[in-house]
Amino acid sequence: MNRNAKLLIGLACVSSVLTACKDDYFDQEKYDSRLKQSFPVEDVDPNHTWAVYGSAKACIAVAGDASETYTVEVYKEDPTVSKSLTLLATGTASGLNNITLQFSYELASPTVYVSLYNKAGRRWTQKVTATNGGEMCLGFLGAAPPAGRTTRSQSSPSVPDITAPYDATWVSNYLNSATEPDGQNVNDNYDDGKWIEGKDAEWVVDEYVYVTDYETRVVEWGWGWAGTGQTIANGYGQSWFNYKNSGISDEDYNFWVTYCLPYQQQNWGFYGASNKTDAETKLIVDYLRGTGRGSWANVWTEGGTQQVAVGGHNEEIGHWTEPTEGHWQADETFVTNFKIVGTYSGTIPVAASEGYAKNEETGEYGDRLDPFLARTIVVTGTWIITDDQRMGSGSLIVIANGGQVIVSSGKKLETVNHARIVVLSGGILTGPGTVEVSNGNGIGEENYNAGNISVNKFNNNFGKFYNYGKFLVSEYVGGAKESNFYNHGLVHIKYTGLNNETPNARIYNECQWYCENNMRCRIYEGTQGSSFIIGGQLMMSVSADGTSDPTYVGLDDGALVKCGELYNNATSWTGPTSGRAVVSIGKIVYLNWDQHNAPLTYGYFENNIYVEIKDDTNVPEGNADSAGGNTTAGYRFWNIVANGLNGGNAVRGNGGVSKVTENNTNEIIPASDNFSLGSAGCTPGYKGVPDVTEDRVPDNQPKTPQGYRFCFEDQFPHPGDYDFNDCVITVTPVVKGNVATVKISLDAVGASKQLAAAMRIKGLLPTSVTNATNTFTDYAGTYESMRYIAPVKNDKGNTVYYVDPEQLGKDANGNQITDFVVSLFNDAHWVMSRTDASGNDQYMHSFFYNTISKKILNDPRAKTAAPVEMTFTFTLSSEDDAQLFNDIKKYDVFIVEKYSGRLWEVHTYPFKFDQVLEKWANYDVKLTPYVNSATKNYPWAIQVPGDFLYPVEWQSISGAKIQTSDADNFGIGTAAYPLFKWWAVNPNVNDAAVQQWYLRENIENEDLVWQ
Repeated sequence: MNRNAKLLIGLACVSSVLTACKDDYFDQEKYDSRLKQSFPVEDVDPNHTWAVYGSAKACIAVAGDASETYTVEVYKEDPTVSKSLTLLATGTASGLNNITLQFSYELASPTVYVSLYNKAGRRWTQKVTATNGGEMCLGFLGAAPPAGRTTRSQSSPSVPDITAPYDATWVSNYLNSATEPDGQNVNDNYDDGKWIEGKDAEWVVDEYVYVTDYETRVVEWGWGWAGTGQTIANGYGQSWFNYKNSGISDEDYNFWVTYCLPYQQQNWGFYGASNKTDAETKLIVDYLRGTGRGSWANVWTEGGTQQVAVGGHNEEIGHWTEPTEGHWQADETFVTNFKIVGTYSGTIPVAASEGYAKNEETGEYGDRLDPFLARTIVVTGTWIITDDQRMGSGSLIVIANGGQVIVSSGKKLETVNHARIVVLSGGILTGPGTVEVSNGNGIGEENYNAGNISVNKFNNNFGKFYNYGKFLVSEYVGGAKESNFYNHGLVHIKYTGLNNETPNARIYNECQWYCENNMRCRIYEGTQGSSFIIGGQLMMSVSADGTSDPTYVGLDDGALVKCGELYNNATSWTGPTSGRAVVSIGKIVYLNWDQHNAPLTYGYFENNIYVEIKDDTNVPEGNADSAGGNTTAGYRFWNIVANGLNGGNAVRGNGGVSKVTENNTNEIIPASDNFSLGSAGCTPGYKGVPDVTEDRVPDNQPKTPQGYRFCFEDQFPHPGDYDFNDCVITVTPVVKGNVATVKISLDAVGASKQLAAAMRIKGLLPTSVTNATNTFTDYAGTYESMRYIAPVKNDKGNTVYYVDPEQLGKDANGNQITDFVVSLFNDAHWVMSRTDASGNDQYMHSFFYNTISKKILNDPRAKTAAPVEMTFTFTLSSEDDAQLFNDIKKYDVFIVEKYSGRLWEVHTYPFKFDQVLEKWANYDVKLTPYVNSATKNYPWAIQVPGDFLYPVEWQSISGAKIQTSDADNFGIGTAAYPLFKWWAVNPNVNDAAVQQWYLRENIENEDLVWQ
């Protein structure tokens, strides 16, 4: 508050523009000059955001007992050495329930400590560095076993790789000639086509035949292609000699000897085959049909007759035609190449060779459709699939950069018989429906994603799927054989089917695979730097899928596997022989291995695997043997299954499997720089003792929630004295589950005018707050004539203290504000005075509460009063909504004050030009000149730690003097915070002391701050 409370001459037009002057009279240059002159720091960084705090998230994956609940807390101080702790966030987690905690931290001090507590009083702490706006994912893993170096019994894991099947050039060329779908062309499959009748095999006489003397002979060429295949093996070659003497050409005879005789001699290798069936296929397709002798196979299959010239004249007199199947042939109107560049809603029937065609003349369905009717659809716009969409053989969907396909709820996008879905970088396949890919196993038939897939259910049903982008689905299913998933990017799923419907899933992982709940698979291979994190139970189990593939886990050096529980059914785990992999298990619930054979043939752990079991005393089922009962199961895991020791006799691997008992290395697996559980990066890494410690929780170690202090100038847009004490409010939030408790403390009032206050939570919808209570009711009201913010009445006529969203105003850009807002008070003096309407209201409002130091100035307006506290309790519709209360960057605490006959809101910098209560407080302020001002980032409020010692009355925060012909003295000589001005000039300076200017008041004159 300006000590002499004089109006500044240079702002005369500013005042008049808010009253009688028109906007044209606003002198932008003069206002900017005046404000720069008045602010106590020269050369303020024009990009300054005045932020002291950053916000981050900690996602906690607990590899502990799935049945135990753990407390997770984030601190500002190291709990292993500090006697008191500042609590930044708290929550609960278990081996089946990972959590994400939002917290705020000082940008100048980004180191925080995350602790996990169990019921027995043990605490594990990790020291981490927060990144503003980032997410850090932590797991409380153990330590390192001794290294082993011998041979490996299984080949190293690998993840097959393919290049993007199409590029931007291909997409561009395709779009030039493709057709956009409409209601007609997508269904114009057979309207104008014709039915082609099938034909039997027949002999066709060549047109150049001149011999007229013929006889018909029965030709018994049947070598049993229809099923027996015995004729050719029972002397069929002799028949060829007989036929040669009766008119078979030398060319045909020589062809038979060269290419057909090896089949009779069972020389399958001649055809590049290893068995009779494959040899038959090669002979028919490559040699007979490939050389125009396809009729031989038909005759051999069915038998037949042939006309030959008597006397052997002109041996090449004709040929046999192959039989054909009846099919529907589309005409030239049938569209095969579609493009979606705008928005298309509906389906596009794809014919290909899928389904059967109807003969419109007979009404009967014939054989399969023309195999050349496959359709290709390239999407660069938006395709909304409103019904089941089936893609047949040879069909293709390409979702290119900028394109998206949305599968509607309850609907399915399905590929069958080698159809293909390709999502290129920048493409999106999303929606609440289902995607199912089948039979995409051949080269050029693989399903591919380099963009973003986020659907409700994804069924990889006998298909090879390559992922290089983000794959985010609720339910992943892989039930058929060869349901192979090759992951080079990010996978985040909630579960693998409601009933573990992935018995044949084969996962080959090079990056991050994260499942929130239970998961089942048959084969898992993890390469270096990959993570396989299962929040619930991991079931490794064989199932019948028509193959003899065993179930196994293969881990490379640097691979991480983590799960809440392990159900291990006859699955062998093989680690590297050089380096080490880490397996962290909360609890083993089932172990089944070949415990009676020597050596073990399945169910063992071998080579260099660090196995960490949080509960190593549990007795797994499925591993009792004649040598002992279940009571020794825990012992037998380490002495039988680990390292493949069958009763201590036969040894597999190199003996590198070790139980984690102590930390003896700094880092085993390095973390990805950008790792975020379920969101980015490949691995959270695995670290040892310097960053993970375990200790007993000390008795009586106090924990205080972090408070945040908002210090206001009451003169916006008028320059102030910059003591930032006209209104001081401290906010202290505590979030537990879906309940947020926020303590509001009005600490000081260094103004003579009426000040109201409110609190907005940016990004929180009012409808997300299901209940709100407030302990403070006695001093929230004031006279009707002094009311800036009207209280809201609920349907029962009771006053509530959060704002009706329909009453809210607009921000500086004219956008309607719909964030949750709480009314704090209408008159700060009224609240601090602890009196009622019968008190001396006028004199009461001239007091300065907790801002005038009598050591400096004996002012009759000075009053000392205890801060007034009010506690709000909000129940939110979800824990994610509640977490917003832990992000101080979401808090818009502001005051409302009157200046020049208008009401103004004074906000911290990020929200400086918002007018939250524009409609409610009934004011009309033109902020455009200030939004466009060169000094638009100058602050009228700062947000600092809750224990910040604000300057006393009329004491500039930086002590700078402004002495010009039209200026008051803003400061009395000495800075309350000497480093503030250096921070104002360069907020990014590499100096910890300057970054933490708010902790360093003037030690030469302690009377400059309120204590």
